[in-house]
Amino acid sequence: MKLEERKQNSFIQKSIFLLIIMTLWICLGTGFTVNAAQREDTKLLKIYDGKSIEASQIQFKAEVATPDSNRIDIYRSEKPVSQGGKLEKLDSFRVIGDFWEVLGDNLYMNYGDNFKVQCYSHDTCVEGNLTFVDTTAKAGHQYSYRLVYGDMVYDPDSGEYSVEIVSNIIDVKANLQTPELYKCYSTDNKTVNLSWSYIAQADGYRVYRYDNGKWSFLKNVKKRNKFYRRTCIPVFASVCYPRTWSIDPAGCVWRS
Repeated sequence: MKLEERKQNSFIQKSIFLLIIMTLWICLGTGFTVNAAQREDTKLLKIYDGKSIEASQIQFKAEVATPDSNRIDIYRSEKPVSQGGKLEKLDSFRVIGDFWEVLGDNLYMNYGDNFKVQCYSHDTCVEGNLTFVDTTAKAGHQYSYRLVYGDMVYDPDSGEYSVEIVSNIIDVKANLQTPELYKCYSTDNKTVNLSWSYIAQADGYRVYRYDNGKWSFLKNVKKRNKFYRRTCIPVFASVCYPRTWSIDPAGCVWRS
């Protein structure tokens, strides 16, 4: 009987010991989860003036006060938050400590950890008046952006570092401008001259002609050219009426 009691007591002790170990593993190994309270504070983080600067690049300006954080994260949603888009981390920057490329007097550039976003600063840190450039945008898509402190800040109410500082949200669409046809004329009834507005975003241009009820592609023109001469045009071809000719930036799907 005593032997059975000792076995039973040993089993209970081992069970208690295993329960303690499991409890410690849950608490220390996985950690207690604390729901971080987000606080939008535009005095610390503010973004504004978002615009498309190329077909695949979106730029926005930011004001970052002396941060109570070692990192600044850039979040982006694939569609506007107002339309149900979900903000996800796109890139992250160390506030200080990284190597910056010198672009000029008091102008520096650095990539984020994921090499998706560029930061332009007047000092070798992510602080003050900044410009961020998302290099992974797609023409025609609209995004939402937000800056977030990478570290929690102190919450005096709870006595813990449990507050996540976030900026305001801005929506930006990656637009590609379309050129404006300035001139369409012929001097010899054999050649048609075209000139159009210069588009800084475009890699080049495509020239189309409307003839016999349909549009046909004629030529790719490199970006440095703003003038195109088309030869061998029939004398009586209606080449200079509105919508007869059209120019579109290369890479942009053009529709009549």
